[in-house]
Amino acid sequence: MELTEKETEVFAEQFSTILEYFELLKEVEISDVHCDADENHLS
Repeated sequence: MELTEKETEVFAEQFSTILEYFELLKEVEISDVHCDADENHLS
């Protein structure tokens, strides 16, 4: 797959934003969050 220089720039910006959100998620305290999902439906 080939991308133009502009497409590469846009992709890099978007991917950087995604990585920033992952960094934010690492900081979220979830120890008190309980999952009510039925494990039989997680596949």
